[in-house]
Amino acid sequence: MKDRWNVKPKRTFFAKSLSLSRLSSPCFIKAFMCSPFASSYDHGIVLELSSFFSFEEPYQKSEAKMRYDKDAIYWMGYFYRYLVYTREVSSRQVYHAIPASILYSFYKPYHSFDNEKAAVQILSLYPLFPANQLQVLRKYFASE
Repeated sequence: MKDRWNVKPKRTFFAKSLSLSRLSSPCFIKAFMCSPFASSYDHGIVLELSSFFSFEEPYQKSEAKMRYDKDAIYWMGYFYRYLVYTREVSSRQVYHAIPASILYSFYKPYHSFDNEKAAVQILSLYPLFPANQLQVLRKYFASE
């Protein structure tokens, strides 16, 4: 069965980062989510595995100080991808609204929730768009 949100590659990348990346988990997630690599997934383009860690280059000076456990980072990759596809926003937007350290703090209470229920709860605390930007969007769509 085909993965509906194309999340398997992202959650697998996140889990593989524990053994293949020298970056800390928060730094790896930031590097990935704000990279052209993640942007390609947002547009349905799956890049070759050979370019998997190329987005880390600007962050090479950061050595791993904090590593999330495999289950948590796997869930985080899945949840980020879920938000990107269901909310139709970019990986970068999702990351800036919910940084890795914040999402990690939600792992224990929300990882066993239905994705949508977890998304509603988390986004009520950390909205994808600031309140003033929501007003502009509402006016824009109301005028159409």
